[in-house]
Amino acid sequence: MRDRFGLYRQYTHSLPSFNPDSLTSVAHLSDSATFIQSPDSLAQPWWSGFGNSVQSAHTNYFAPFLNATTFRLMRWFYSGSTTKSLAELDRLVNEVILAEDFDRAHLQEFRALKENHRLDSYQGFNADIRSSLSNSDGWKETSVKIRIPADGVQHVSEDEAPEFDVPGLFYRRPLEVIKAAFRESAAEQFHLTPFETFYQPS
Repeated sequence: MRDRFGLYRQYTHSLPSFNPDSLTSVAHLSDSATFIQSPDSLAQPWWSGFGNSVQSAHTNYFAPFLNATTFRLMRWFYSGSTTKSLAELDRLVNEVILAEDFDRAHLQEFRALKENHRLDSYQGFNADIRSSLSNSDGWKETSVKIRIPADGVQHVSEDEAPEFDVPGLFYRRPLEVIKAAFRESAAEQFHLTPFETFYQPS
């Protein structure tokens, strides 16, 4: 059956017993001043809190939000990149800002480019790497041998080329990756029954 947008799904076998899209509202996907709102959700314009007083504008600059923290979060959300979502903003607050070990002092002189470079160039000690990749999570350590070419030397076949041993490689079996994914809270949004989506204009 088509929805109001002319979209419908075709399932190869049986219909799903659970549709994760039922947990998603339009507020998780987009936001617009042109959306129809219920009377109890209508808010005053952002400037209404200022009133006619300059002093009010200085003390209540975050209106209509409840405090300056919320105001700054929402201002960040509506500026810069347009690929952010309300769900990601919720995750930023709940998983980062509200974390018990979050300390704003650690962000002094923070630069995303510098920290990204630190992550890319991290080598670490073998003990550190092994401790962060726990066996209980299904991580396994192995080494691989690769054939390497030698400058100015020709070999009859690749099998005769010298081998180079690369140690300290970690991997997980596909089943362990799947099990870990289903332990995440985001798993409730997974579609477990395959389907195709079609569009049929009215």
